[in-house]
Amino acid sequence: MPVRQIVKKEELLECGRIQSIAFVAPWDRMEALKKLDDPEIPRNTTLGFFDQEEKLTACLELPTYQARYQGKVIPITGVGGVASLPEHRKGGAVRRLFTYTLPWMRDQGAVFSCLYPFSHSFYRKFGYELCQLPTAWQVPAESLRHLPCSCQVDMLQPGCDLSPLKQVYEAYLGQCQLAIQREDRHWRELLGKASYKDRRYSYLFSQEGKALSYVVIQAENDGPYSKAGVVRELAWSCPQGLREALGFLNRLAAQYGRFRITLPQGTLLPTLVDECYDCKPSCHDQPMARVLQAAEAFRLRPLAQGVRCRVAVEDPFLPENTGVFALTGAGDHTQVEQLPLSEEWDLSVDPGTLTQLLLGTLTLEEALCKPQVTLRDNAQALEQAFPKAAVFLNEYF
Repeated sequence: MPVRQIVKKEELLECGRIQSIAFVAPWDRMEALKKLDDPEIPRNTTLGFFDQEEKLTACLELPTYQARYQGKVIPITGVGGVASLPEHRKGGAVRRLFTYTLPWMRDQGAVFSCLYPFSHSFYRKFGYELCQLPTAWQVPAESLRHLPCSCQVDMLQPGCDLSPLKQVYEAYLGQCQLAIQREDRHWRELLGKASYKDRRYSYLFSQEGKALSYVVIQAENDGPYSKAGVVRELAWSCPQGLREALGFLNRLAAQYGRFRITLPQGTLLPTLVDECYDCKPSCHDQPMARVLQAAEAFRLRPLAQGVRCRVAVEDPFLPENTGVFALTGAGDHTQVEQLPLSEEWDLSVDPGTLTQLLLGTLTLEEALCKPQVTLRDNAQALEQAFPKAAVFLNEYF
């Protein structure tokens, strides 16, 4: 079998070497070996492609998570570390990996798969599609000077009590579509293990004993004599919490000339500063997602009682997703009947666009701008079936 799971230590090390070459990233064999032997570091499932000479030429990793979807918690699988040796590219190794991986992830119970692409067009070939477009705002620290910070501020240290952060996270960010349900190890990774060595600083904002927000800042050199603050995460439980956190960033103007703040789509920082021109938007991370279990994803969506519509999908990688899905609203969920493609349908979509509609990345009207989407009838019911929703995939893999 050209694709198989990698379990041998030497083959896992070879995967690390291949990823180092593919990503032009430093790699140390001894350090990699220490990580493999560290029981506290979870090991992702790793799959590799072997050529006819049994040489490992390509690989990928599959971290698993519990994530939010329609107010419920579902299993999803990330795809990371997709790498191949340059001298073996254009031979179909990555395609063979995904042909094997997509059914494997579905069989493991994942409803969606997500990844951070080097090229969106490349991964569209496997049914993945853009799932969110968070905005990274570049803003001078001085532009936040009018925002107050009058609450209690506490700098967090490694090993701190995580419960206030978890409460803030779950109030908003943790409710977004695809938001990872974090374990303590995810929090430790976000906050960093050595604040002063890594130049990563975390602050909690509270009032009368109630946590309002938190911010995690990573310092980066921004020229020979200045630094920029990269906000790794800013979460708030109420509007005041967002204002307080932004107002605190102005206190750091002596250390940071500017900040890069990534916020969920729809949170417009220019509306909160005196001079809108000071905020310069950019998009750094544009993750993609793919539905693996279409029937289950449909079933979990709330739809008003009695609303009916039919959606046709043809999935060349996952035939289980191919068919006409007859949807009937049942209030807190949707009744789903999967029919042959020969049956009548109201809407026809590809797997990638279906993923966007299921997550709420696109509304029906927005999806109809795409040439591969066809609407025949029943637009009102379909609009109810696919409302807009906040998507915020906030873990990197």
